[in-house]
Amino acid sequence: MRWTLLWVWTAAAVVAGCAGEDPFEKARREANPEAFGIVGDTGAEEPAPAEAADQQQAAARPETGESTPSAETASEQAAEASANRPEPPRQVADVGVTGRGRYKPGLVTTPVSVFFRSSEATVFRMQIPKTMQLFKASTGYAPRSHEEFMEKIIKANMIQLPPLPPGHRYVYDPKTEQLMVEGPAR
Repeated sequence: MRWTLLWVWTAAAVVAGCAGEDPFEKARREANPEAFGIVGDTGAEEPAPAEAADQQQAAARPETGESTPSAETASEQAAEASANRPEPPRQVADVGVTGRGRYKPGLVTTPVSVFFRSSEATVFRMQIPKTMQLFKASTGYAPRSHEEFMEKIIKANMIQLPPLPPGHRYVYDPKTEQLMVEGPAR
């Protein structure tokens, strides 16, 4: 009797279309599409960055018949911009900075994601802060350079830093006393 009831319920679910997709998953995806990597199409195309800059300059300039900036002025501005190139972007080394374990929730992917995130949390939130605390207590100061941090904190305590994406590197900031991740220069 139970098997018959189970068979009928399963057949009804398949016919109703509920077996293919979790209705709650669909509701969550519609409520927060960015979390699932779905980017909404606004229908209007955004202008390219160069076009946007031209439009902003044209809007700021009064219609007095001024000519557009000369090629020399543009090349001088480009040279000045390259001389004043900003530092590569930095962020605090914390869980998720390596990019590993970013998967959609699922039966297999959730445990894999938890594995990567927990190993990063162990290093960034437990091992390094505790080692820094012990180092500061024994010496009276925090590491004064990146080299000292890598030698006295990471190598001396055999801490395995998680691998970073290509072009990224670990950098110790002595001012904030934090391990940072520096991305590629833009």
